[in-house]
Amino acid sequence: MNDLLSVFVLLVVVVFLMLSRWSRMKAPSTNQERNPDKIVHDYLDSGLRFGSAVSDLSLGRCIGFETLLKSWSICEEQYARLGYRTISIDAFEGCAGWGYPIEDLVKQKRDDGEETILHANLYAIFFLNQIGPSINTKQLMSDGKAQFGTYFVPTTEGLVKALRSMRERDSSLYGLSIMQVAEAIRARKEAKDN
Repeated sequence: MNDLLSVFVLLVVVVFLMLSRWSRMKAPSTNQERNPDKIVHDYLDSGLRFGSAVSDLSLGRCIGFETLLKSWSICEEQYARLGYRTISIDAFEGCAGWGYPIEDLVKQKRDDGEETILHANLYAIFFLNQIGPSINTKQLMSDGKAQFGTYFVPTTEGLVKALRSMRERDSSLYGLSIMQVAEAIRARKEAKDN
């Protein structure tokens, strides 16, 4: 009986050590511990996964859509901290959904004084839960007839241009970063809706 108990305790200790080692390897506690190449890889991977989901939005949101967005957001912040210019949802959607190349956008250093644009955050503020499917999938499954609809394609490239234009035209937004302008507009919209 003691031998069986000893083997069980040893097995529990070994499994615990393996799991704790695996969790440390999967989720480093600070950005400094992470290899810059790994940050770039994770950013591209999460952006392409989310871009693929966005390219299929006309059919409806996939399961885990918000989790994909959160992952892209976290990776984008880490990527931006490396001093790189971030990549728009337009480019990720074009690459993942339609095969357009994005190699020339990867690892582009921001110019001195260039503000950081967090496209995942912009997507969350302006597009999340705002875009519905362009077809009625219930009806499609019941009658199988062709459907037509209008689909709004989210564009953070266009959004950044619009935010810059708003900043130039609205004196209350003068001197704010693009991300601050986005937050100010979100706050105004929430105040108006309430």
